[in-house]
Amino acid sequence: MYITIAVTLMLMYVLIHILESRFGVEDRTLIVCGLIFEAIAFGLDLGFLPGRDTVPVWQFVIGCIPFVFGLPFFMVAVPSLFSKLTTRQYQGFQQGILQMFSNAACIGGPLFASNLFGHFYILFGVLSALLALLAVLFSISFRRLGARKDVVVVDSSDPGIQGHIQGRNDD
Repeated sequence: MYITIAVTLMLMYVLIHILESRFGVEDRTLIVCGLIFEAIAFGLDLGFLPGRDTVPVWQFVIGCIPFVFGLPFFMVAVPSLFSKLTTRQYQGFQQGILQMFSNAACIGGPLFASNLFGHFYILFGVLSALLALLAVLFSISFRRLGARKDVVVVDSSDPGIQGHIQGRNDD
């Protein structure tokens, strides 16, 4: 059962690579796809899981596959888009902050879910509210999330750049 999910996860990464390299799909479009898959997963799980102590394997797989479809879209697109939107000077620091919050979520998520496993509606209510908040915030900032093609960041402390600024060309 878990091998099905692992194979699906690997196939999704291959699909994302194909979408980005051959078709030029933007990062923000990948995030929209991830949001759609996660919303479908919540809908399926709300249909299959309430009021049950045990779930048949086929329902578990059908409930988990859309989650697995959605996660690679976020895992690939968010750091890529984040690096495109940050300045070169602070990119390492800001990527570290992003990675810190991602790791905290990987640690805290299962702890949160395992403590609320017996309280299904609270668990899925909080997760659905977070997904809805993410969707609203993303839709508000969708236009601004394109890659910045018109902005060139110049680091004036770079000696090569200073030579070009002062009119001499060291090339």
